[in-house]
Amino acid sequence: MKKITAFIFSLFLCVMLMPANAQINWGLRGGLNVSKLNINDFKNQSATGWFVGPTTEFTLPIIGLGFDASLLYSRINSEVANETLKFNYLSIPLNLKFKLMIPIAQPFIYAGPEYNVKLGTSSDRKLENILGRDAGMKGSEWSCNIGAGIDLLSRLQVYAAYNFGFTDIVENRNSKQSIWRMGAVVIF
Repeated sequence: MKKITAFIFSLFLCVMLMPANAQINWGLRGGLNVSKLNINDFKNQSATGWFVGPTTEFTLPIIGLGFDASLLYSRINSEVANETLKFNYLSIPLNLKFKLMIPIAQPFIYAGPEYNVKLGTSSDRKLENILGRDAGMKGSEWSCNIGAGIDLLSRLQVYAAYNFGFTDIVENRNSKQSIWRMGAVVIF
């Protein structure tokens, strides 16, 4: 009985001390957006944009579970009816992340919500010309990230992700954005 009690106490102590060894990292995230604005009844094509901003990551070292959060300036371009539309967003992704904690190269997967706030666009007039006056841009949108990558030497992360919109980004239209992202994070 004493051995079982000692084992349970040791296990409890290990679990309680784990957050004390948690790794908190800061870095800079940047990369490429390949996005498509899906609006019914229009010919839509993918277009390339970019994103950059600070990021933080919190990981429990033994089990590899953690989260990351970023504050990104994101330029999202889309082709609608042969017009290039350029949208500027402040993107705030918050992802649950799981890393395989092996030396040198640590593969990881992640998923989580992202909140995007429109900062402005040079395409409001173009959008009104294409869709009509009742089709203005919404001020924000919710989406979801799913991705995978590899952490090299705990200093460089390279990843690919898919982001799909939950909410419409254009008033009075079925208009969701889908984005493929390829990026890197440099950890300081």
